[in-house]
Amino acid sequence: GVFLMSNQKNSTGSKILSALVLIYFAALVGGLIVFSEIRPALGISVFGTLFIFIAIATISSAVKQKMKAVQIVCGIMSGFAGICMVVFPILLLYSPAFKEVDGQKLGITIVLLFVTAIGFSFLAVTLIGLVVNKSRCTYPVMADVTDKIFQAKNRSSNLRRRRFASYRYQFRFFYNGNEYIVEDTTASNLDKLQTGQQEEIYINPDDPEIFYRRRPKMTIASIAMGIIWLAVGVGVLLLYAF
Repeated sequence: GVFLMSNQKNSTGSKILSALVLIYFAALVGGLIVFSEIRPALGISVFGTLFIFIAIATISSAVKQKMKAVQIVCGIMSGFAGICMVVFPILLLYSPAFKEVDGQKLGITIVLLFVTAIGFSFLAVTLIGLVVNKSRCTYPVMADVTDKIFQAKNRSSNLRRRRFASYRYQFRFFYNGNEYIVEDTTASNLDKLQTGQQEEIYINPDDPEIFYRRRPKMTIASIAMGIIWLAVGVGVLLLYAF
């Protein structure tokens, strides 16, 4: 009885969510049609809500899939872009303080804020991911590399193809007499693992399919990228402002 009630609640919730999504997209299309004629700037605001919607969906999906850093960064960037598209046209139209604002300067400022947000997002996702993984994945095991899953490569030359090929790796290990097969959630061209070799990974004792492995090159690269983007955004913004 309890299981049946739970299924009915989930089904009802899914129907309500689907109906709200349909209403939102209908309102989005209607708003774009109406405001494109009478207030084009408000049309931009309406379209910006789509980026916010995408951001919420992307981040929710990433959290459900055990926190994929790339998805979260994309979600944050989409949300930031959407908020700017919604807020600034409204301020320019209706706020007296924004009536005399230089549009070009405002646009450049938004771009610099966007660059700063990218840097902050890379740093935040990398550092939070490290803390979370280390706190929940505490038990070390030796795992066999059973597969390397090709993701992408640079196509400019044979040398660069070999150098920039990106892979996710699949691992097999045994814990409490049970066999587990797990995969990386992100690909990288910085790993040089080969099928058949062993790699130390850290698992969550309560859920062995949740794991992390030390990838110092990838961690350093992500932190360095975040620092560079953040420094460029903040530095140019300060120089531009003063």
